[in-house]
Amino acid sequence: MSKPCLLIVDDEPDMIEFVIDVAEDMGFSCVSADSAKECLTLFKSIHPAGIVLDVVMPDMDGIELVNELAKLNCTAPIIAMSGYQKMYLELLETLAGEQNAVVLGTLSKPFQAKELQNLLGQVLDSLD
Repeated sequence: MSKPCLLIVDDEPDMIEFVIDVAEDMGFSCVSADSAKECLTLFKSIHPAGIVLDVVMPDMDGIELVNELAKLNCTAPIIAMSGYQKMYLELLETLAGEQNAVVLGTLSKPFQAKELQNLLGQVLDSLD
């Protein structure tokens, strides 16, 4: 059986590496993008089991990205993370719900590996 694929989107290479380390330890294969535009291109070809995305990125923010993913009929559960005010995460959750996107949860940077593991565990549970 192949490993579930996790798509990670963040403009910070250290954060991508951290999420990959945690996710691979849990049995995911990981694909990363450093921009929302790259994420959309990858999404069309890999159909991920889950998406971990940063809310604040230079080319397109996470809110716009969730809207674009919804247009592509994305059913993969989304985990949103941000180092900025919690308001950004709350806004993303609200708008995602309006787009029928599934946001499993949010993480305020910096966060502990255990917090990410809890949400990634829910992605794995959703595959059963």
